[in-house]
Amino acid sequence: MSTSRSIGHTKPEQSTRYPQGSQAHRRSPLENDAVSSVIPMKVAIIGSGVSGLLVAYHLSQAGKDVTIFEKSDRIGGCAQTVQVRINQDTVRWVDLGVNDFNAAAYKHIVKMLDALGVPYKDLEDSTAFSTLDGSYAYTIDPLSNTMSKSLNEEYERFKREAPQDVLNPLYQNYSVARYLEGKGYSQDFGRYNLYPRINGMYFVHDTTPETMSFRGIMHYYSMQEGFGGTPERKYFVGGSSRWIEALAQKVQFLGTKIYTNVSAKVFADSHGVTIHTPDGDEHYDAVVMACHATTALRVIQQGITQDMVKVLGAFHYCNSVAIAHTYTPLLPPDVNSWRTYNILIHDRFAQLRPYTISYVCNRHQNDAAEPAYNYFETPKFFVTLNPSIAIPDRYVLHTTDGKPAIAHFPHNVVSLATIAAQAKLPEVQGQNSIYFTGGWTKGAGLHEECWHSAQNIANLILGINVEDEHSYNTAADASQYAPKYLRDVVCQ
Repeated sequence: MSTSRSIGHTKPEQSTRYPQGSQAHRRSPLENDAVSSVIPMKVAIIGSGVSGLLVAYHLSQAGKDVTIFEKSDRIGGCAQTVQVRINQDTVRWVDLGVNDFNAAAYKHIVKMLDALGVPYKDLEDSTAFSTLDGSYAYTIDPLSNTMSKSLNEEYERFKREAPQDVLNPLYQNYSVARYLEGKGYSQDFGRYNLYPRINGMYFVHDTTPETMSFRGIMHYYSMQEGFGGTPERKYFVGGSSRWIEALAQKVQFLGTKIYTNVSAKVFADSHGVTIHTPDGDEHYDAVVMACHATTALRVIQQGITQDMVKVLGAFHYCNSVAIAHTYTPLLPPDVNSWRTYNILIHDRFAQLRPYTISYVCNRHQNDAAEPAYNYFETPKFFVTLNPSIAIPDRYVLHTTDGKPAIAHFPHNVVSLATIAAQAKLPEVQGQNSIYFTGGWTKGAGLHEECWHSAQNIANLILGINVEDEHSYNTAADASQYAPKYLRDVVCQ
């Protein structure tokens, strides 16, 4: 018996159809100028993370018949908000995955948030670095920068120069270590600042951060942290799932059907795609794999080409865990050093895996000026990604339905091999009507980059020939080397 369920829809054969000209097809504030094809088109999307929902948005506003299949019982992928009980009297939401963004760089996402009416607010952008025993510690924020003078000078230099260097083809195949060595940075800068910082931003697990792609990490620091510009760090009021749910409602309003708890299999050939589910088979004109590369390799049962296998097989993932808790030994020993982001410096360089970062939720997702959102004075509670020491069960927070507030999720490693594989993806897009999107397909996989990946895939499916501004190119003109969205952020 099938356990699949739809979100806002009955079974496919009973689903409401919105004819052209109905309310569902009126142009929205988010709508681009793409002209829909006169040929009817059915598209299946595997995965309901932000990339899958964004592809559905672009296709459904063009009048296409779109269905999303999600294996999990929830939508959102790495955006996961839960309600936790801090104590007997206090319930608070926390994000166990995606939790903030830089409004200065997330141009399309901000436009979408505003159109959807999703609120967001400033967060306290402060960071603490420390070893577990506190023997080495410092903070970085406007009011208290206790970094050593020499380290601070290198940090400011990196913030200034590295975003410009990522636009230069000279550094396209550089590892982080090769870049630092070539630019004359000290080993202390790597060990006590940059490597722990990279480690804390989920790019690494079973390898050390100096082997990461310089280009890959600079997508993160330029787009998310605003290196080279002026950041506008924000958090989602009510949690990141709030905007995912609003986007899902929008695509459903446009006619997209979303089914959760469905284990779909893909059978493709030159005549189209068949999606097999426990409820039966259905034919589609194309399928978008909005899931991890490793998942796509498992789900595509027929029609996957050797070129696809080679490209998808180059993406590697690490398994991570996020835990909401009240266990203070994971924070700097000096409580006065606690900051929004608390990054662990391992005592020995060889132990820089897996990463550990702890968020003080009271500082991270809090608005002291607004009583309805001000949780600064509530009992302190944290979310730690990949705890370096075990958290005793009694300190783990529970959701309002009694489950431990713990999330497990995979994340692709942003390595040199990843960046090379991303450049190869355009060559396999559309083979046997199969397309790929997701955070792993573009740069560091930030939500703004998911938007660019999704728009590019929608354009390919719709047959819209536009200049590809979403990817790197190898043209002789180095000024056009990097994606336009990255150039716009760095050169603003």
